[in-house]
Amino acid sequence: MIKWIFLFLLISLKNFEIVESFSSNNNTLLNDMGSERSRIELSLRSLEMKRLKSAHDKMKEQKISLTGFYHTSAWRNYWEYVISEQLLLLDGKRMKSTEYEIFEDTTRNDIIWGHKRFASLLEVSDKLNIITTGDTIDDHEKIVKVIKSLDLSPSNYEKIRIQYNRTMNRDTYTWHSNDQQKAEYRKKIPDLTIGEVASVDKLHKYCINEVANGRKAFVYYFHSKGSCCTRKNKITEKYPPGIITWRESMNTFNLEFPSICMRALLDGYNSCGMEYQDAHYSGNYWWANCDHVAKLVPLPSLYDAYAVEYFVFKMTHSDQLNKKIGFKCGYSTHNFKVNHYDVEKPRDTYLGIVMNYLLDEEIPINPLSPMSAATSLTKKKDDVENCIKLRNMKDKKRYVDIENIERYI
Repeated sequence: MIKWIFLFLLISLKNFEIVESFSSNNNTLLNDMGSERSRIELSLRSLEMKRLKSAHDKMKEQKISLTGFYHTSAWRNYWEYVISEQLLLLDGKRMKSTEYEIFEDTTRNDIIWGHKRFASLLEVSDKLNIITTGDTIDDHEKIVKVIKSLDLSPSNYEKIRIQYNRTMNRDTYTWHSNDQQKAEYRKKIPDLTIGEVASVDKLHKYCINEVANGRKAFVYYFHSKGSCCTRKNKITEKYPPGIITWRESMNTFNLEFPSICMRALLDGYNSCGMEYQDAHYSGNYWWANCDHVAKLVPLPSLYDAYAVEYFVFKMTHSDQLNKKIGFKCGYSTHNFKVNHYDVEKPRDTYLGIVMNYLLDEEIPINPLSPMSAATSLTKKKDDVENCIKLRNMKDKKRYVDIENIERYI
């Protein structure tokens, strides 16, 4: 599979004059795959810089701010590795191009980082809120120490705001505590939250405030997913095989190539993320327009760790209706259609998808829409116009006026 992706990429990139001409000899391509793969990676990174600058310029023209919310904890053994990986990506660091095999052979050692900076999501962000969570303030201090040790651009580091929220292990609270024990926890710890609730709740309140003050804003949300696992420990510690590549693919579509979701929101979609399923983005990494977020149904509880998975699509009190709206207004960059805990999806399985997004100046219609190419542009325009109408409805109508909402979907 990877060979035809490479060949298609080489032909396409030559046509778009992204880099110097590559060899058109198929035998050279197949015999020197490592060299060509490195060039492809570098070319995609260069093209992303162009796409991101163009999209960010449009945001500035429309006076739209961009703020990130990053949920972290020191709960799992390899939290330091994952936090470092994700913040370096945001800063514009990438793996060394000669080490591309790391993304195909998941038994190899961990990623080797290059020194050159490419497209940086943090650079185009106005602020990144990092919410550290844990049982004690010691967890917060450990995470802060790691963040300060990273080789981040000084100007990017200045955009980071770190805050602590007292949080219990969600499994301990949800599954291993009875009602009386839960009540005692809440009484003892007044600001207690479970799982990602604190971070998503802060994002929600931020958007409500921005909209109330007449400011346009986009937000993105992610977390230190899969801190149980690195490539080194995956086999010896018997963790599910797909967690590493799941995190890497979400990093790719949301953090490494941020122009994709930025352009989707600029086109009018309410939200954007990878792997839309039943009114949530599986893995819970996403981007969203604050006009949409501000009018979402509030989280039902500070202690429901799993409600956050469905928050960004909680437009009404009807789950079925939220699913329908999600298909129209929630842009899904890619659906692997697998259980990511059980199935590995290395980089070569989606590199061609990334390439398609970058080669097109215009973001295509939501991949979830079953629409032929001949009518896709018209359908896309209708979809996003209806998404805008939905998020502009008054709060009360959004929650209860199901008949009116269904006219748009």
